Amino acid sequence: MNKTLLTTLGLLAILLSAVFVGPQQSPATAVAKQSAVKSVAAQAVSYPVATAEPVITITGCVNHPLQLSLSDLQRMESTEIKMNEVTSDGSFHGVFNYRAVPLQTLLNMAGLEQKDSTFKKLVDATIVLTDKQGKKAVLSWGEIYYSNPAEVTLAYQVAPIYPVKRNCQKCHDPEDYRFAMEQLGRDVPLPKLLVTGDFYTDRLLEGIVTIEVMDVRPNIAVDRQAALRSERIEISGDLSRPLTLNDLSGYPTIDINKKIVGVGRGYHGLHSFRGTSLSNVLTAAGITPTIDQVVIAWAPDGYRATFSMGELYLSEAGRNIILADIKDNAAFDTGGKMRIIVGPDHTDDRDVQAVTNIEVIDLQ
Repeated sequence: MNKTLLTTLGLLAILLSAVFVGPQQSPATAVAKQSAVKSVAAQAVSYPVATAEPVITITGCVNHPLQLSLSDLQRMESTEIKMNEVTSDGSFHGVFNYRAVPLQTLLNMAGLEQKDSTFKKLVDATIVLTDKQGKKAVLSWGEIYYSNPAEVTLAYQVAPIYPVKRNCQKCHDPEDYRFAMEQLGRDVPLPKLLVTGDFYTDRLLEGIVTIEVMDVRPNIAVDRQAALRSERIEISGDLSRPLTLNDLSGYPTIDINKKIVGVGRGYHGLHSFRGTSLSNVLTAAGITPTIDQVVIAWAPDGYRATFSMGELYLSEAGRNIILADIKDNAAFDTGGKMRIIVGPDHTDDRDVQAVTNIEVIDLQ
């Protein structure tokens, strides 16, 4: 039997498996396979077929819980991503090329819905990923859906990028160089979370087994008639010095410009804001940031939004998530004394007016 015939038979087997759903497959998995038939045909010769057993479950506030294998991911539309991996403690963990699927794609397949919440908008949803050892990494809904999809992905393939010079003792201690080369040659458990916006790669969780969509505070009262006014902010939760914030005096000042675009009401102009980073205030309250924490902020009418500790402290863009008290060189005349303004988002739906409460929640 020649090589061409083997390849043809292999492709036929893959196509048949994409059309017929076995007794252990969910309907959503079948839909993903059927929609990716052309991608399978393009990739089958180039990429090895991964194990068929489910390795990731997507559960929580979803309409269609999923079980997905690496081979399922391989059949979806993917992107190539390069990561230079250095964590916040200065440790080097390699330079790799990945093939990865946007996490947004997988969540859309599962169908996010916070059915038991008093607040139906998903800006307060939290995504918790867990590896085989039980380590967790947290993402906010906003950083997945209000940035480009390729910025938060799940990798199913990996290849190290080796330097041209394999022995560089002129500029490196031999032991240091040996360790760096070992990182490039190490086994990288898949699937792996990639967050390209993070400068430090602490959230690049490897060997992920579960993805859970959580509603961390579903019972905050909603009162759409409540006055949007707040003179102070109570900061509480998993921190050492809970505080009441009456104003922003004494904090480092940050100015940002933002294009105000809402999902519902469209473009509302280009405006300048002045305030201080939300991370500055949390640090003053004694936070010890970890990648399994989430921050939720809410207003008198029950409007709220979540922020992962990773996007506040690991990303360069985190400094532009601010508590503002000045808009266009004047104090706010409506909508509360202080607002959260999220500079990095493509819309303003996580901007919270008249903030009354900020809470830090540890999800470990």
